[in-house]
Formats: sequence, structure tokens, C-alpha cells
Amino acid sequence: MAAPGLRSAVVRAAFDIGSGATKLCVARVPLIGGGGPEVLHEEEVNILLREDLAARGDGRIGAAVLATCAEEIARMQALARGLGATQYAAVATAVFREASNGNAFVQGVLRAELGLNVAIVSQELEGELGHRTAAALAPAGVPPQAIVSYDSGGGSFQVTCSLGGGGYECFEGPMGSSNSLALMLELQGRDLGAGDTPNPASAADVGVLRQAIAARLAALPVPAGLAAKLEMAGAAGAAGAGRQGEEECIVCAIGGDTCMFNTARIAVAFTRAVPMAGAVAAAAAVTVAEAEAEEAALWFSADDVAAAIDVLRGSTDAELEGKGFPQPYMVVTKLVLLEVALRGLGMGGGSGDGDGNGGRAATRVRYCASTGSTLGMFSVPRLWEAQSQSQASPSGRSASENDT
Repeated sequence: MAAPGLRSAVVRAAFDIGSGATKLCVARVPLIGGGGPEVLHEEEVNILLREDLAARGDGRIGAAVLATCAEEIARMQALARGLGATQYAAVATAVFREASNGNAFVQGVLRAELGLNVAIVSQELEGELGHRTAAALAPAGVPPQAIVSYDSGGGSFQVTCSLGGGGYECFEGPMGSSNSLALMLELQGRDLGAGDTPNPASAADVGVLRQAIAARLAALPVPAGLAAKLEMAGAAGAAGAGRQGEEECIVCAIGGDTCMFNTARIAVAFTRAVPMAGAVAAAAAVTVAEAEAEEAALWFSADDVAAAIDVLRGSTDAELEGKGFPQPYMVVTKLVLLEVALRGLGMGGGSGDGDGNGGRAATRVRYCASTGSTLGMFSVPRLWEAQSQSQASPSGRSASENDT
């Protein structure tokens, strides 16, 4: 029981304002006695800020999409207040670091007009929040130090491990799903600003996109501690999905319905249900609902993703939509980014013939559905520490870059 005058719990609202979606999680968080947050409400709204930035080509996010973002956040604030939230924190991610008007929107609209406790955070902190979220959602019995988290949005991706003692190592991927889409359209000679789609994509289109993404990632070093954890994850993949040894790790990929990991989950489950002889013809007769599986569908490797690309790349937007894929125009480009990133980080397996993966089995990745990294935000005290527990409006000092 809490001492007189002390609260045992507080209701908090966490906002993850991303490049492709804005997420909210409202939870009752214990202040004493331990235990995790009790989620009261969570939701995700697709607001394609990074795609708008790329389509415009002037380094700015358009006024219309920013207005939509502000309206949705105001609605979410009201909803959170109705659920009893007294503390609010928000992180704004890659697109706001990149856009020339990103900081002005965050400070002038979200903070000054809406009163939201918000900051544009570093990619390093994004990685930490993603890892904390993955640790909360990983299969039972997997400790945080045995987890490598993988989170990806519209403008960047992070692959992160815990080093213990509060330290993290993060590979800061410079691309997200909107970047991959824009790059494919550029390579095809098509125009994102005109609403062009990359579908159907040819084998040559996919090959050129793979090469372009690989070139962008190749120059980025993988931190040594993270590389060691990924090596352990490869051993776990060789042992089989979900099998865990004392010196093994698991890669947990987090995100919502439209993230590239859920796209991979659907695509791989779909592909496994299709006889690979005459796969494209057979695929036309199979729907996502018929292809769904339970735990097995949550696990995939780079090879699984590559097989799915081979089956799906010739599909039109309408065909992919008809099979139940969210954001059908981005399906193939998301899958290509995922496959190339997995291989570039040494998770692709290989024959040992100079492919950089040492002849080991492909790492198997487990998808853990999440509302962005909001769940991880609840366990970072510096995001909330300046707000009194009696506060009834979403104001307070931001979590600055110096807090990371």
C-alpha cells in the first residue's frame, strides 16, 4: 500500500510521432512496487510525413499533412485526458530531424500551441526506446540482454542491443520505407510527387534497388558489441525459431500494422502457402487469410523475404490490396529494404564463399506487434521526471538530446 499522500500509480500518455505514423499509448504506470504498465488504450494513425517530404523535393514537409498531424495529436490528447492521463511525453523522430521546417512545427505547434511535452530525439535514443519496447514484448523468458531489437519507420531504422548497466549500442540505419519507395521510383524513372507506383516491379527493378540500398548501408560500421549479439542470434536461428540457449540472442522486430516487419509476416505466410512451381500463377488463387499461421508466421529470415519478393514483385497495387496487404504500393520496396538490411548486418546467412556471413544459417527474426516505441517510453524516467503527478495538462520540460 502506498504511504499517505503518495500515489501508487499514474496514468501516462506516450506519443511516438514518426515519419510514417503517429502513435499513442495510454497506460497506468506503477510508481511503487514494480510491475509493468497497464495499457488502457493504444492506436496508430498513418500520416506519411516522410513520403510527403520526398514527394515535394524542397526539403520541407507540406502544410496540409502537418495540419493533419496536429489535428490527430490534439484528438489523441483529448482522448488521453478522458482516460485520466496526467502526464504526457512525445518523441518526434527521423523526418523532423531531416526536414527544414521540422523543428519549427515541433516547437511552434506541438509544444507552444498544443502544450505537448515533446522533443526531436536522436536516432540513438530511438534505438533505446525500440529496445525497451522489444524487451517488453519478447517471448516469455527472454531477458533484455538476450534481445536485439529492430525497429523501422518511414525515414530510418535502428538495430539495437543492451550492453547492461543502462548502456546500448545501435546501428543507425539511414533509410526507412518511404526512402526505399522514393529510391525505387527514381530508379524506374517514375515520379513520387505525381502519385506513381513502383508496381508491378520487374526482376531488374528489384535487383537495381537491392544494389542501391546495399551501397548506402555498406559504409556504415556495425558496433562491435552489437555485432557479437547478432552472431549469437545467428546461432539461435540455426537452432530453430524460438529456441534459446544461454549464449544466444533473439532478434525482435517491432512495429504496427503497416510496418515492414508486418508486411514481411504477411508476405512470408502467404508465400509459404503457395507451391513454388508456378508460384505466380498459384499466388493469384491464395489470399492472405488462407495463408495466415500462428507462431510460425511471426518468424522469418532474409531468405524467406527474398522468396516472398520473387512471388510478389510482379503484382499490381490492386492485386496486392486484394490479398490484404496494407499500403500495397509499398509492399515490394519495404521487403527489399528489409532483405538488404538483414544481409548487410550479417543476418542473411551464407555459404562462406566471401559473402561476409561466414557460412552460418540465416538469422530468424521474430515480429512483435507494437504501437511504435510507446511502450518503451514508459520505462525512461527522464521523459517524465519534470511533470508533477497532479498535472492535468500536457506541458512540461522536454526530453532534450542532452538527456540521452
